[in-house]
Amino acid sequence: GGASVAKLRRLHGELARRCNPMLGSLPVESDLTELDDLGPLTDLILEGTYAPGALASVVTKILHRKRRHLIPVLDSVMVEQYCSPREAAVLGDSYASAQTYRSSLLSVLGAVRADVRQAMDDLIALAAEPQMHSWPLIEKLRIHDILVWTELEPQGYYRTKISPSSPTQ
Repeated sequence: GGASVAKLRRLHGELARRCNPMLGSLPVESDLTELDDLGPLTDLILEGTYAPGALASVVTKILHRKRRHLIPVLDSVMVEQYCSPREAAVLGDSYASAQTYRSSLLSVLGAVRADVRQAMDDLIALAAEPQMHSWPLIEKLRIHDILVWTELEPQGYYRTKISPSSPTQ
């Protein structure tokens, strides 16, 4: 209800206050695969985590909309795929030290970047499909996120379920 909307507005306001000055050094068209130095991106996400109630998953979900080619959504499924269990635990811990948190962020961002770079041709081909049907552009990074979720989300909600066909009589 109203309390959750107010909480979300406060969070967005705090993230804007903390992160907008840093976003200026990362142009809108910045691309994770072309970024050699992950330091500024890591610092941006880390700064966002200083907002009350914001871990990397929340911060990247919000900031992804501002830099769609640059900031992957680092939710639990993505983090568990791309870093060690220890690093995943750190990114889910609001009490981790800044240095430890930053190290885990660098690790997961580097691994996601490497995977997206490696899958680039396939991601570009998949991104072209919706455009051929006059649908909105879906960025390579978002397609990557969708593919990871489709294959790895623990409940299997997004995987195609093939049921055996009933015998014909």
